[in-house]
Amino acid sequence: MNIPASLERLVAELARLPGVGQKTAQRLAFSILRNDAARAHALASAIEEVKARIRFCEQCCGYAEDALCSVCADPRRDAAVLCVVEQPGDIYVIERSGVFRGRYHVLHGVISPLDGIGPDQLKIRELLARETNLPRWRELQWAFRRMEDRGQVRGGRFVGGFVGEQFALPGASTASVVPGEV
Repeated sequence: MNIPASLERLVAELARLPGVGQKTAQRLAFSILRNDAARAHALASAIEEVKARIRFCEQCCGYAEDALCSVCADPRRDAAVLCVVEQPGDIYVIERSGVFRGRYHVLHGVISPLDGIGPDQLKIRELLARETNLPRWRELQWAFRRMEDRGQVRGGRFVGGFVGEQFALPGASTASVVPGEV
């Protein structure tokens, strides 16, 4: 029996999501079909809304609905402590801990020479521009997932070394932390 074309298209689109294989995509598609039309429309509407409203924060390059994300807009956050992360979702992992009270910067990847990703493909220029526009940082933290687990070799250290060479942080301390998987 052939799968109806519209169902096949839904399965194919769901399977394009990270971490979703063909079987999971089929299970999700069948679940959507089992629900009433209102629930399917609510899901479609939520996807359309997030694509229309979410953009990158003008300061940290994380996700935001306004010019600044909630962290960058919060005057209670310590602007002299900066945590550099790989992806926007990494911010939420760290925020769940409730411990970090500084600001963030999202690079949108890591330097990976084997994959042809260099500094120009990341948000490093924006990070360096922040250094000239904001108060001096007294602490700079690097929070990258373990590169060895993903077939990359110390990509976060390449980024840290590259950025460290671009500007001096006299008196600043640096730390390296590894957030949990998003």
